[in-house]
Amino acid sequence: MKKHTQTKKTASLVIIFIIFILIFIFFHKKNLNIFNTSYQNLSIEKRVQVFNNVPSFKKIYLVSNSHDRTIGLSGFESISDDEAMVFIFNYPAKYSFWMKDMKFPIDIIWVGEDGKIADMKESAQPQDFPETYTPKNNAQYVIELQSGFIKRHNLSLGQKVFVDTFILEK
Repeated sequence: MKKHTQTKKTASLVIIFIIFILIFIFFHKKNLNIFNTSYQNLSIEKRVQVFNNVPSFKKIYLVSNSHDRTIGLSGFESISDDEAMVFIFNYPAKYSFWMKDMKFPIDIIWVGEDGKIADMKESAQPQDFPETYTPKNNAQYVIELQSGFIKRHNLSLGQKVFVDTFILEK
């Protein structure tokens, strides 16, 4: 009888411990780096020229799978003016983007298969979620940049983007 009571106490303690761990994970998941996605290991860490007459980027995060596309920059606290995230799609379409779990505003540039800027969204704000941003024209690549990048560098629709740079690095 005493052994049966001891087993019940042990089982109860194990269950309580598991519940505690699950609660801890739920409330602290962002601090556990759940955003350590594959694109963070597929980054170009050398000077890369993407736009004419614009300083080169020192780091570009390449994203080519649906899981990483869903997360995007939401695992980052911020990005600098010489960093970008490039989403690479298999075919051109009107790919929508959102600001779910974002901590900072960004500029978004859609690039067509011809390598020209097809559409742009300046200063997409985190509080805009669940709004989505959809380009007017098809794009095969999407570039997320620090907010204000488009204006600071006077980018425009139809401008050439050196997409070969990140396709070759893929």
